[in-house]
Amino acid sequence: MHALAAKHTPPVLPVPADDAEAAAIFALPAAERERVASLHSAFGALPARPDDRRRALARLAAGDLAPLGLSATRLRILFGQWRRDGWAALARRYKGGTARVNTTFMQWFAALHERCQRERTGATAWSLFRRQYERWLGGDATAAIPGLGAMPPPPHGRERVPAGHGYRNLMRHLSHFSPMDATLAKRGRHKAREALPPVLHTRAALLPGQMYFVDDSWHNSYVIHPESLQAVRVLELVYLDVATTRRTLFGLMPRLTAEDGKSLAFVAKDMLCLTVAHLRQNGWHPDGCVIPMEGGTACLSEAVVERILHVTSGKVRFVRMGADRVSAFLGDYAGAAKSNPRRKALLEGSFAFTQRRLSWVPGQTGGNARLDKPEGLDARLTQERQLLSIERRLDADLAADLPHHFPTLEQYHALVDETYAEIDGRTEHNIEGWVQHNWLAPALPGMSHTAFAALPAPAQQAFLASLAQSGQPIPMRRLSPAEVWRQHAPGLRHLPLRAVPFLLGPEFSRKRTVSQEHIFTAGGRKYLAQLPTQDGTHHYMLHPGQSYMTCLNPFEPQFLHVLDGRGEWLGVCPAWERADYADPAASVGAMATQNAILGEARSRVSFRAQDAMAQRLHAAESVNARALTQLKRLLPADEVARRQHTAPKPPAATTDATDADVEDMLSQTAPESVPTQDTPADGDDDALPWQ
Repeated sequence: MHALAAKHTPPVLPVPADDAEAAAIFALPAAERERVASLHSAFGALPARPDDRRRALARLAAGDLAPLGLSATRLRILFGQWRRDGWAALARRYKGGTARVNTTFMQWFAALHERCQRERTGATAWSLFRRQYERWLGGDATAAIPGLGAMPPPPHGRERVPAGHGYRNLMRHLSHFSPMDATLAKRGRHKAREALPPVLHTRAALLPGQMYFVDDSWHNSYVIHPESLQAVRVLELVYLDVATTRRTLFGLMPRLTAEDGKSLAFVAKDMLCLTVAHLRQNGWHPDGCVIPMEGGTACLSEAVVERILHVTSGKVRFVRMGADRVSAFLGDYAGAAKSNPRRKALLEGSFAFTQRRLSWVPGQTGGNARLDKPEGLDARLTQERQLLSIERRLDADLAADLPHHFPTLEQYHALVDETYAEIDGRTEHNIEGWVQHNWLAPALPGMSHTAFAALPAPAQQAFLASLAQSGQPIPMRRLSPAEVWRQHAPGLRHLPLRAVPFLLGPEFSRKRTVSQEHIFTAGGRKYLAQLPTQDGTHHYMLHPGQSYMTCLNPFEPQFLHVLDGRGEWLGVCPAWERADYADPAASVGAMATQNAILGEARSRVSFRAQDAMAQRLHAAESVNARALTQLKRLLPADEVARRQHTAPKPPAATTDATDADVEDMLSQTAPESVPTQDTPADGDDDALPWQ
């Protein structure tokens, strides 16, 4: 029994002293390890003479090693590989000495591959490895390769590289390294993020005004700028409400080229003005608002962020997104500052959606002008520039008939407004959060939602009650983003007007002088130099010739903020627009403003002149009393009789002239009554600001 058990005991590979080689042996499956041990034991017992060894291999193929299914020829090949590379050559799927490629060398080879920026397969790195190995063989000690020892190992095989370091084997080892490592080394951190699992977000729990996105983008259209006669693209700076996907405020700018050759674009000042106008017009949720921002154009300074946080009582917070210049690893150069577009996928998707809706406008550049630009765009641009050059020398009537390829900036702005209004008014959408918040409304048959919304509340209730009584099911529709915004807009907090100059800062303040017509001129527009009183019940005019510090937000040109010499906010002057002849109400309104201003001036003048007017009235009454006594005696008797005959008097009538007769003659000479301190004219003088 003991001899039989020894006969069937499988051979065992000797454990080498090298830890890496020992780990490679035990990494083999048990069956494969037993197979390798059988071959290793058999090959170790072969005779030294080639002829005897050939015959011994033939006997092994037909005898002890027959269960392995190897022919004598295959055994001779394996024996040659075993004698050269050791036991590792006997493992199936052997690629030329796997166990001889150590970790140190593969780290060096992976770093060599990561320096080949456009290489994906590793062929360039292997070619560089061979050239360096040849220099090392030639005696260049500086070309020593880590992991191959102190002296260059002898070349092997047709590839003339160390055993086990052939192309196929190194590529197999290289495939074990993460592709993200190569991307990180070749392209940087931002490109490597694409291989990371995405961070998923939802807006289902958000309400309008709780979060806004802000960013700038390019429009995929060329337009004509009438003032400079240039064909340019359009830039947009926009605030987007995350809950409703609605554009709450945006601004368009043509990408003009200045005389010095520089292209104009949005800057930090534009972002500041848009932010202040947005917070004043649209506001924020009472529970707080978060606005993520980048580190590029759509960014505010820390000082401005602190001022906004102070003015809004800590309710509006700006959070910087991941725009940075951090290098891929220590010692590497930092890249250009950029953000991760995946963190603002909602905003990027909104840009793409609106550009698809505007893709019918002439002058399209394509989503990526380098890849999908229309072939004829360059020719159109050349011809458009020629037309604009000719237009400068033509009469206005003839220039208007030139066949331009692109719309003007004003025409394009109108198309953008119309498209955005259509997007905000759509009800067929699948925006998340609508069902959770019950932002639904009845979809009435035969009546549009705009017509139903225009009905009074009792009529709406009666209409729904009639449908319910008829037994017909009332289908529900989703509210449009504009409808949801209108429902929640009354509950939002807004930035007060007096905070605008404080947030914009002294950079936007200019000293301006009131003209003789009581007009301020700012930004090419006129403003009425009129301010309200502190209680808001009256207005008073600023005096011509006086200078004030004024502040104008380009995104709110209807208001001109006026400050005194100490920087205290006095109020806003309204814009003084031209009245269109086609709009009589505008003309009537402008003239009513004139009359109101004149009436207030008259009340002020009357109040200040009341003492002089009272003295004049007292003197006139004294003169009239004396003249009345004298004229009674001078009036002829026949005149008195005639008047008595035509207009009978009481029995006590005398031949002297009556007081009524004299009053009739003196009525044309008496001055108008003037208001006194007890009876002020044109309202209550207690509310006037000059008292």
